[in-house]
Amino acid sequence: DESLLRETLDKAVATADGEDVVLLWCNPHNPTGRVWRRHEMEAVARECASRNVILASDEVWSGLILDDVPFTPAGLLDT
Repeated sequence: DESLLRETLDKAVATADGEDVVLLWCNPHNPTGRVWRRHEMEAVARECASRNVILASDEVWSGLILDDVPFTPAGLLDT
């Protein structure tokens, strides 16, 4: 839900008191193995960029995909 993401990032930035804010994003998600779709990843990257939040993507399980959703590394996003 993008509204929950926006709200969470807004709260993190508001409480950071000038410190850097980092969102650690797991893709595929552990422990469920859910692979985030490209449009979902792009939305997350856009929301982070608009708030100057660093997006760190943990992709350690990218070699273990359990469904047919294509894996998109964060480094390939256009945003």
